[in-house]
Amino acid sequence: MDYNLIRGYGGVCVFWRKEINSCVKVCEKGSDIIIILEIETNRNPICLVNNYMPSTNLYKEAE
Repeated sequence: MDYNLIRGYGGVCVFWRKEINSCVKVCEKGSDIIIILEIETNRNPICLVNNYMPSTNLYKEAE
């Protein structure tokens, strides 16, 4: 398979166990190539950023 043909057409996702649904908040600042999660813990919250790279969309990321 020629991976250069499909580059720039992917996306991101994050899976977690349903038992921690109440601890996971998906932030609205994400987009189709960025997911931002806040995970509540007993100590400090964890911010998880998942970014699809490389991207051929040069201008949308600057918005």
